Amino acid sequence: MQKKARIAVYAVGFLIAPLLLVASAQPDDVHVQRGMQAMLARDRRTAIQEFTTALAIYPKDAFLLKMLVSLYLTEFESKGKERSQGLDSAEKYMERLLTVAPKDPEALDMAAIIHAHRGEYAKSEVIYLGLFNRSDVSGDLRSRLIGNLGEVYLDWGKYDLAERRLKEAVDSTHQPIPVLDIDRNLGRLYELTGRKQEAARIYQLAITFAEGTQGDPLSYIDEFQTKLNKLGAVETGSGVGN
Repeated sequence: MQKKARIAVYAVGFLIAPLLLVASAQPDDVHVQRGMQAMLARDRRTAIQEFTTALAIYPKDAFLLKMLVSLYLTEFESKGKERSQGLDSAEKYMERLLTVAPKDPEALDMAAIIHAHRGEYAKSEVIYLGLFNRSDVSGDLRSRLIGNLGEVYLDWGKYDLAERRLKEAVDSTHQPIPVLDIDRNLGRLYELTGRKQEAARIYQLAITFAEGTQGDPLSYIDEFQTKLNKLGAVETGSGVGN
């Protein structure tokens, strides 16, 4: 479930952190402001330090808890000793977050992400299906959660369900990062199920989409081009897709 943390960061961290700041009970606190600046600068360690300091002063601030969960999920993607520690820390702050905001969709999304990282896919599925029954989960939020459930099914090995949910998500979202994350997972699904040509088509569409979008989506181009190149090498070497 390694890519899931990246979704969490884009959803709850770097891209909309300025919007979430209004949800903080202490938006003018110096540590909150420094943490925000560090996040926007991709300085994870400083952001963690500043938000942790602020949380000691305001222990029930849901915004701070969300930021720390998101940052530690990002740390989980790193290699070595930090990997396990990052997930453990994310789970610790998640437990606190759910006592403060037990019905918050973003909090429940991150809880589902952590379950999936633990291999507890059934628990993750239950959370997402419950969210889909709520009237306040709609629009781009709903689309993103559907895509996240699709990735859970993908890592779970339930490929038919994964494909259905991922296609449902990509058809209903208009935000660049979720579209590209879904394309990544669809491509991975097609590769895992032996559909190399369909994977190549998705990666090429994703590159074209990213090239026409300003900002962070541009960072996806190299990734998808590398995937395309690898598929081309496979086809040349083994005759796949001929």
